Amino acid sequence: MKGSAMSEEERYAALKGRRGAADDAADEARLLALGDASFRVRAEAVEQLAGRPASIRIENALVAGLGAGDNAGLRNAACDLMIRYGRTVAPAVARAVRADDADVRKLAIDVAGEISHPSLADVLLSALRDTNVNVRIAAAEALGNFDSNDVESALIAGLDDGELVFELACLESLARRRCAVSAVTLGRHLRDPYKRRAALAVLGFTPGEDSLNALLGALGDERVSTLVAAVRALGAWLESNDRTTPSARDAVTRRVRAAIPLDREDEFVTRIEALLADESVARAAALVLGRLGFARSALALALAARQFPMLEADVDDALRALDSRAADDLARALRQASVEDWVWIVRALDVLGDIRGASALIARCERGPEPDRHLIDALGRVADRRAIPILFRCAKSIDSEVSDLAARSLRALATRQPETLARDLAALSDDDYRAARGVEVEGALGANANEKRIVRLLDDGPDEDRVCAIRALAEICSPLILSRCRELARTAATEVRVAAVAALGSYSMDTTDAASAESRSTLLVALLDNPDARIREAAASALESDDNELGTEALARVAHGSDLSVTLAALRALAARAARGRESAWKAILAFYDGERRRGVERFSNPLSVEVWKETLAALSHAPVPAAFEILVENLGSERWDVRAVAARALGSRRDRNGFTPLRAALQRESDVVVRRALEDALVTLARESRGI
Repeated sequence: MKGSAMSEEERYAALKGRRGAADDAADEARLLALGDASFRVRAEAVEQLAGRPASIRIENALVAGLGAGDNAGLRNAACDLMIRYGRTVAPAVARAVRADDADVRKLAIDVAGEISHPSLADVLLSALRDTNVNVRIAAAEALGNFDSNDVESALIAGLDDGELVFELACLESLARRRCAVSAVTLGRHLRDPYKRRAALAVLGFTPGEDSLNALLGALGDERVSTLVAAVRALGAWLESNDRTTPSARDAVTRRVRAAIPLDREDEFVTRIEALLADESVARAAALVLGRLGFARSALALALAARQFPMLEADVDDALRALDSRAADDLARALRQASVEDWVWIVRALDVLGDIRGASALIARCERGPEPDRHLIDALGRVADRRAIPILFRCAKSIDSEVSDLAARSLRALATRQPETLARDLAALSDDDYRAARGVEVEGALGANANEKRIVRLLDDGPDEDRVCAIRALAEICSPLILSRCRELARTAATEVRVAAVAALGSYSMDTTDAASAESRSTLLVALLDNPDARIREAAASALESDDNELGTEALARVAHGSDLSVTLAALRALAARAARGRESAWKAILAFYDGERRRGVERFSNPLSVEVWKETLAALSHAPVPAAFEILVENLGSERWDVRAVAARALGSRRDRNGFTPLRAALQRESDVVVRRALEDALVTLARESRGI
């Protein structure tokens, strides 16, 4: 393998052929391959060695690899493998931090920071006093991953070091650890343009009037990057320090507003509003704009909810904090807004309790025979009973898209004005009720639903309406669902049977007696053997809400069947049971994974097989055993980005600190944006768990 006579493919094939070998000769070949010129060969060597115990021979070879000055590939491979080994090689890493070679010390410190084992904190604290500035900077960066009072004190002390990059590393680590540092201590760094952003980030976690004043002062900085940092930090400060009494909240609001010079008010607000277009800082910007309280921000906030729907709750809070003129500004904006913007401006007016948006919307919708689709969507967001007959009319449309959208808006209104909607539904004739998709709307009304009318449709309606009636009964948790669906699951047409089986699964088990629950479980298990794959899939899905052990055994059996849609449903049901702590369920998932590997199944031969594989990995997040952890780590190196992302999320969900090392290593080598986000989110989850946040 070390000679030039072998091609890259030959070297890779030779090393691949050693998979599973546990002898010393195989380990020697793997260690030699860590320095290969080919990335593929090095990666294969790392994967194989990661599955072997970290012997003294391997540890010494890895430490030596850190000093391979002329072979960057070997150095990187040695770092990756040490990170993969984690705490088991912590003593070897500590020795390397004390090596004579400064380059070795720096690389070892980088590894120590990724491993983040508490036993390495002391050696990193000592490295803060190293004679080599690059080593000291690396130590300051690495200590951001450690939790202890000694680390915090040392990083704060490092702020007076005098070396700019070292002080910057200390600031960034303090911010990463969410440490509180007084504005007085940070004063010099806040005045330094190179360190100001990092110092502002630390202030975001520092309570007190001085911190607030410093953050408010930074809002006037001409540089956009500093403004972003100031808004993000101010948002963090407001979140963590402003959850006391209403009077304290009002005092902070007045203080924030007073920080804006009157002659620069428009400039300040405009710059912060622009940040609503940046997802990374939009939430903080909405929070700050709410505290500034200027009515002119209402339109920008309303449209931010359209761009980032996940911000709706934050936008609503900010809108309610604006002064009383906000509604007037929004009402004026309606006159010139596009149809797309109308939805969100009307919604914002409704949040403010102003009827002008709803009135303008109703008037516009009444002008023609069929409103624009955006307006139909907006009708479901206002608390105005005049929207109901318009939506009934749209629900009868022969255009399926318009009809679907109207039905969805009617269901949204069920939460806003349930009694009014229930009365209007009851007043419809049977023909109009069916044409307006009344039974679908009925299901969203809960206790206000007309159960008798739903049952009448179930008894006398065509199959399409019977399916909707079954779903409505399940949605309102009708006691009739058990008896009626048990009967229908055996006798009705296929589409109705599928709906009946699904309804049995959606019905709350908390409302059933033991005998009914047992009968339901027995029926669903029997339906797993139905010749129709759709029935089997529905039965498997229905068993998600059931913890009967017979169901677990049956799900494990059908998961190995040939129909991948049934397999997918069975795996999801097993995952739901595993999430509720059922040991038999996660053992079944592990057995399924092992069985698929032994069979040599082509995982990614079609879209459904990919989904099965991803579902299996997601389910393994509930298996509290090392084997599941190792499987997820292995799949961080998958050829598919979506599989890597699922493995990352699953590792984060496990809340196991051992996940830090492989997740950080994967983040270092990952180039896909979606996967990097999944890895970062998983690391944040683990960090919060370790700190009890």
